[in-house]
Amino acid sequence: PWGVGASFQFNAVGYYSRQDTPFLYVPVPLTVGLVLGGKYDEREQERFISVNGHLALRYQRLIVLLEDYFKREFEFGSDTNAYVAQVGFLAVPKVLMLAVEYGAVNAGEFDEPPAVLTSKTGRTIGRGVRGTSHIVRRPGEAIGRHGGRAPVRGRHPDVV
Repeated sequence: PWGVGASFQFNAVGYYSRQDTPFLYVPVPLTVGLVLGGKYDEREQERFISVNGHLALRYQRLIVLLEDYFKREFEFGSDTNAYVAQVGFLAVPKVLMLAVEYGAVNAGEFDEPPAVLTSKTGRTIGRGVRGTSHIVRRPGEAIGRHGGRAPVRGRHPDVV
């Protein structure tokens, strides 16, 4: 197995990195950042290209994160798209951050299904909403993550 890829980062205002924490500890200045990436990958049973995008907006006590991942699989002729959106608010600086996120994975039909699906090629479809609160001990570290999620899940129609 092997792969090759690259990414591009654009900071419109301030500085944002894919490795930045999604937690706010104190109010922050305006930051708007975009990260785009792509790769080609070959594995045991599949060859694919994938692209991804990550948009971040942080301002004062608000954080908005949007991510999307797309994969085109060549051996089976299928597309998969996954995304997540998160909105967070620093309710009490240095103590409490509230957040809600929505995400989904949409796996397409196989044009040419494999004879045997292994755990490496099996697909799960899911989407759900999750609300959380983060009690913060120090910057970037949540000591309590409380909340619930409402998932909706299913198996890919080609997986037996």
